[in-house]
Amino acid sequence: IAAGMQSAGVYKSLTNKFANIISFEDPNGFDSGNPGDLEDAIDAGLMILQQENSASKWVVDQTSYGFDSNFVYNSLQAVYMADVLAIQLAESLERFAVGQSLADLDSAGIVAFIGKKMDEFRRLKIIGASDDAPLGYKNLAVSINGPIAEVKLEAKLATAILFIPIQLELSQIQSSSSGQE
Repeated sequence: IAAGMQSAGVYKSLTNKFANIISFEDPNGFDSGNPGDLEDAIDAGLMILQQENSASKWVVDQTSYGFDSNFVYNSLQAVYMADVLAIQLAESLERFAVGQSLADLDSAGIVAFIGKKMDEFRRLKIIGASDDAPLGYKNLAVSINGPIAEVKLEAKLATAILFIPIQLELSQIQSSSSGQE
């Protein structure tokens, strides 16, 4: 269900979205309505549903991957979007450049093609602007050495907001006044 929802949602995360299911049952010892149990499940890397009124929603879209801090492998949406980006970029570059003569195509032509492709990915919301990469990507370099055109770039994957920690400070009301004498 989650994989189908993610592929249909394309760039949108299924976090906080309702699943098209009739019902589900919590496993023994787990209560999806208990905030402590939810936090433990999230810390354990589980992607869980929570009953809300008459529907079930995904609490978070994380995967069970916990080997390192790579944000891509920890989110179903990020894995899907990274795959879409990598596969579409590779396929489009293959159609554009593979088989072309080096007399007709140089590294600048490939850079220009990639720039247009990255604009398309940004319009599709696969990548997004970042303070260090307003176009959604940076450090694009193409190097041709004989029959090999090596491409390097850093893309800013447009993932979802999953948590909103709030720091709220409370203080007492103070009031003073004085009158004229």
